[in-house]
Amino acid sequence: MRRIIFTIGDLVLIAMFLSDGQAMLFGGQCDLSPDFTKDSDPDIPSGEIQIVVPEQCTNGTFRWNYPGGQTNLYFTNFGRPAAACFQELLGGDIFNITDITDGHGHTKLPRLHRNSEAVVCTNSSTIPLVIQVSARPHMYYLGEFSFMIKFP
Repeated sequence: MRRIIFTIGDLVLIAMFLSDGQAMLFGGQCDLSPDFTKDSDPDIPSGEIQIVVPEQCTNGTFRWNYPGGQTNLYFTNFGRPAAACFQELLGGDIFNITDITDGHGHTKLPRLHRNSEAVVCTNSSTIPLVIQVSARPHMYYLGEFSFMIKFP
């Protein structure tokens, strides 16, 4: 009889894929993460990154992997009213999420809560959504949340 042996790492990966299917799918087109070396622009204040979300990404993840700072997520114009919604996945409670879309008045969204399935959403907009994600002032190694575009 053969024995199958799994390492703890193997079990963690299996659990992630058997769970809700959203957690940490590294490297996918809709798996967004600021690269503070590649994405940095000398004309933008230190620690501020701009990410254009691919047009087909109406569902995805945003992962923050150290250091602090902020990232602006620029969504496409979907040609109809759209709202951006967010749900905590892993340490997503470390972020301040603010809707900085023109006309939305820099609306700070309710904080995501660790181990919660609660979803927070922006107001819907007919113009492209712009979302600012800021890490808290003290450093965290990793945090992640999912994003979903809803069409009311």
